[in-house]
Amino acid sequence: MKITFAKTHRWHKEVTPDPINLFGKSEQAKLKGTLAKLQGNDITYSIDPLDESFFDWWLPLYQDRIISKSNPKLFDVREKTLGNPNKDKKYFSFTLFEAGERLGGVVFSLSEDTLFFAYRTLAYDWKKAHLRASPSLLVEYLLSEHAKNAAMKYISHGIDRNPYGVNSSIGLALFKLSTGCRPQMPKTYEIDTLETDELTTDALVLECPNVPAPYADITKAYLLADDAGIEKWKSLTKFPDILSTEFIRRG
Repeated sequence: MKITFAKTHRWHKEVTPDPINLFGKSEQAKLKGTLAKLQGNDITYSIDPLDESFFDWWLPLYQDRIISKSNPKLFDVREKTLGNPNKDKKYFSFTLFEAGERLGGVVFSLSEDTLFFAYRTLAYDWKKAHLRASPSLLVEYLLSEHAKNAAMKYISHGIDRNPYGVNSSIGLALFKLSTGCRPQMPKTYEIDTLETDELTTDALVLECPNVPAPYADITKAYLLADDAGIEKWKSLTKFPDILSTEFIRRG
């Protein structure tokens, strides 16, 4: 089977009066339970203008995380943010704490009507707290609230490489779907084709829409996986209003 796809795509969602409503049902339940327990578990955060002091501790975490991935793509975050001459885009840092200890952070920007998630590195789980929402899920909600309070209209999760499994983790796409983000064609793109019989690893391929215009919604995807992969990624079927995913057994 041949699939036509754009090599890159973007993730985008609207800011709503109650941001939690955009999340999947399971994610909403996790967030509501977690938000009620933040103070009791000493979970705090800070949002500050981006500066060198943030990079002093965060950049080593970011670089180690990226390098540990398969097919990594490491960006010069300092050059692309503090070294960016675009004065219309203001960069900020978000730092998450548990009992005063940093659990990682996010570099984001505000530009016109959009909050852009630029770079993130967060702990996969809490140190001691027993909270249903992961650090990443909680930060997604808190920054969605920040976007609303800053009168932003949209949230952008940047550009990803397609297909997942070959490039980024399939779990990254699943996470973005669970937060209410929609995959869209980017402003500029390159079209490619993939023969499913040639895949040697599980992959999620976002199919190019029939009319591949810039910012057109991508509504169809294929998960090509063995039996274990199909079971592992079955949650991809929970978001049919955003992305319809067809499972194809590989091998």
